[in-house]
Amino acid sequence: MAKSNIKLNFCKRNGNYEIIHNGFSWISDGRKPYITIRRKHKNKYISISRPLQSASKKETEFSENKIITRYSGFVAFGKKLSFTLICTAEIIGDNTVEFSLKAENETDYDIQAVYFPAPFNSKSKGKNSYHVDPMRQGFILPDGYKKNRSTVFGYAHVKRPINTGDCYMPVWGRVCDGHSFTAIVDTPYDASMYSSLGKHKAFVNSVYWKSSLGKLSYERKIRFVFHENGDYNTVAKDYRNYLIEKNQLVTIDEKIAKNPNIKKIIGAPVLHHKIFSKINEKSQFYDKKGSNEILCATFYE
Repeated sequence: MAKSNIKLNFCKRNGNYEIIHNGFSWISDGRKPYITIRRKHKNKYISISRPLQSASKKETEFSENKIITRYSGFVAFGKKLSFTLICTAEIIGDNTVEFSLKAENETDYDIQAVYFPAPFNSKSKGKNSYHVDPMRQGFILPDGYKKNRSTVFGYAHVKRPINTGDCYMPVWGRVCDGHSFTAIVDTPYDASMYSSLGKHKAFVNSVYWKSSLGKLSYERKIRFVFHENGDYNTVAKDYRNYLIEKNQLVTIDEKIAKNPNIKKIIGAPVLHHKIFSKINEKSQFYDKKGSNEILCATFYE
């Protein structure tokens, strides 16, 4: 299916998407979409993950600018579950595709989280390709980067809650020889960024949607904005334009006008003070030997 500058493809056999923007192809890559299902056992929950493609029933509907896939009949802990996952990909503009996720017939607290869609990466290997990430004050990671490989590998296996130090903003991007996209999480408050390693030695991202009050509860959304001539600055501009659209943009000048002290911190280092390790014994972060006196600098030599 095609609309304006974008063509959207979906393979029912493997669940992969392809988005073609002005002839340049972006494809599903890295970690496959999956659902984590849980069951209460005594006084705690146990969980197990299943690929979305493992659903015993899969139905896909194609329309002019939208692809809707329904996944149902997941089997876990010896029973077939009643809920249905509805995954939608929709072209919503000349250069934008929105993915959404919701559940029907959630009669119990079965869904712990869903990872959808798979990360996107360029189909062809570029000469100058890199990932744009919102961790701390942001970083750029070129494909095939050889330094700190153990750190890169580690972050490809850690869920980073959005709007925390590990993911300051709900946005990231990829650039391949000038072709680029910006991914903006429209519903970030029960979500984590979850990265993986993709083709061309790339670091790629997607979203781990966590349940809310025991259920998926509400529709989750993420949009991808594509460009033919883009770079890391384009990613920042796309997010700024998104905030303007949502009437959420507050400029630095507006912040200074409300609080002049903000002007003093421009250019200052950002230090993270670990306060959670001994804050509450019931916390998953609790460590009776932990220290609350460690300062962590975002940038260091």
